[in-house]
Amino acid sequence: MKTVNPNFVVGIGGSAGALTAYKAFFEELPATTGMAFVVIFQMNPAADSQLASVLSRHTKMPVIVPTTGMPIRKNHVYVIPSNADLCIDRDTFKVISPCTNKGNVVDLFLVSLAEALGPRAIAIILSGHGHDGTAGCKRIKAMGGTTFTQDRSAEVAGMAASAQASGNVDFVLPEGKIPAELQRLARSAKPGGPHPGAFETNAPQQNQLIAAFPAAVKDRLLPELELVALPVGKALYDSGEILRDVYFPTTSLISLLYVMGNGQSSELAVVGNDGLIGVALFMGGESTSSTAVVQIAGYAYRLSGQRLKDEFNLHGAMMLSLLRYTQALITQMTQTAACNLHHSIDQRLCRCLLLRLDRLPSARVIMTQEMLSYILGVRREGVTEAAGRLLKLGVIEYVRGQITVLDRSTLEKLSCECYAVVKTESDRLVAIHHEL
Repeated sequence: MKTVNPNFVVGIGGSAGALTAYKAFFEELPATTGMAFVVIFQMNPAADSQLASVLSRHTKMPVIVPTTGMPIRKNHVYVIPSNADLCIDRDTFKVISPCTNKGNVVDLFLVSLAEALGPRAIAIILSGHGHDGTAGCKRIKAMGGTTFTQDRSAEVAGMAASAQASGNVDFVLPEGKIPAELQRLARSAKPGGPHPGAFETNAPQQNQLIAAFPAAVKDRLLPELELVALPVGKALYDSGEILRDVYFPTTSLISLLYVMGNGQSSELAVVGNDGLIGVALFMGGESTSSTAVVQIAGYAYRLSGQRLKDEFNLHGAMMLSLLRYTQALITQMTQTAACNLHHSIDQRLCRCLLLRLDRLPSARVIMTQEMLSYILGVRREGVTEAAGRLLKLGVIEYVRGQITVLDRSTLEKLSCECYAVVKTESDRLVAIHHEL
């Protein structure tokens, strides 16, 4: 039943000194967050862990030691079995016994969590020796998830400090303050959009273009769609490259860039759950001068370019949907060119954020200042100053490469008219579809 699926799954890693942190964390955590929590505690393989029993005295949630095939349920706490490795396979647990990854049990779990759940994965690294958890945090960030570490309050700093030094940590907080931030993240889902609990990676209809296709087209194409994970920085195609496939993003965001000979770049358009990557295929050009790069990790559905062309050439309703989307994309490109020429960095930054909000399932945009400067084609210092002004106005919150929009209406007022032009045209084209 979908009602018992968690909105996020939180992996909590620790070893020496972590027991106190686990207790403080769960004592501050409500029992109805809608999340599932998995405690990965490094221990002597010969030890008979009583951790589940101990933690049950500090939370009202059920505390369970999972077995292979057990489904993951919201508002539950799961504790790794002793002398075993623990992974996630789709939406169930997989237990491997005896333990074969001593010293890396946290990484093993977090990597499997990232691969299974993408943006719904959260990592927390608490007190402990060594660097276990660092690779897991890196993978979760690459797949669009969120990462936390305990701050200097950690009794043993090794694991948390290693993760922080890797540059893949979003929040560094005392263990007792992490629960409040988790609740804020859950509430930051876009109003009116899909709640994270309904955010299923096996639903092609999350892509608005697929959702708009006629039922007969969906019946023919859905069996041929392949769900793929898109990590940050992956190039779906380069300038001049012959396109073989098209991609329908669901939770990922792709930037269409023009890269100059000297390495400088400027964004032409951004594509998310509103459309597809690979317009040149059905328009007959087969290649394009732009480069498509994954900017925010997540998922997309891949379809053979030839299969899309076959469907397009039937000259039916799908062809009209794709042509209308192409018109909307051209509008975005032309307006972006005008905006870059005539408007300030502040206005362009506002437009950039708004376009992303319209194409993502939440109010969080994962972008570093370096990435923003690359997209806007300006110096990083200019982006820093513009983002700082929005921060002071209370329009955004910016923490370690993660921008959360707090006041969208003010953001729209601070933007130039270019965003409104693109939004109005896109809405008009969608309305035409619904009238047919």
